[in-house]
Amino acid sequence: SAPILVRCCAEAPLAIARWFTGAEDEARNLAERIDQEISATPAPGSERDKMLLLGASNHLASFYQIAGQLGQAASLFRKNLDLLESTEKQEQALGATHCALGSVMLDKGDYVAAVDHLKSALRIGKEIGDRRTLCRARERLGEYYLRFGKFREALQTSQVSLQDAKNIDNSAAVSNSLRTLAHIYLTAND
Repeated sequence: SAPILVRCCAEAPLAIARWFTGAEDEARNLAERIDQEISATPAPGSERDKMLLLGASNHLASFYQIAGQLGQAASLFRKNLDLLESTEKQEQALGATHCALGSVMLDKGDYVAAVDHLKSALRIGKEIGDRRTLCRARERLGEYYLRFGKFREALQTSQVSLQDAKNIDNSAAVSNSLRTLAHIYLTAND
């Protein structure tokens, strides 16, 4: 199973790249093939194989989220959480996966699950000092608060997210935080 996992781990990001270059059918076909190969692979025994499976599954789940296939994305992220429970010292991956699943659940409109996973990501991120996960979880929580008209909480959370993004020098996170802040200001002024 290791050679299959290595190939899937290497190819899964290509589905995302192909999607963004406009080759959507090719991206979907690649993602479907990778998903089938991962599903047919026996449960990994070694820590290395578990990490390969997690890597391929996370990229695949991210593709599904980008492609709007939120149910498939959520399913893969849940499987990854289960797999992470059986791995050694993978707190960063656990926090990042909770954050990713919370983000998917927010997009799906399952707000209870979204907040649960995003708060788990915050807790883990704080415990281990994972500023990237903290930044993303706060940005998505800002969106959650905005959806429920909690403008003060949305603003505070998103401002901290923006500062986090600047501190870790992550331009994509800065853009996400600024987008959320702009949405808050526009919505609050309506």
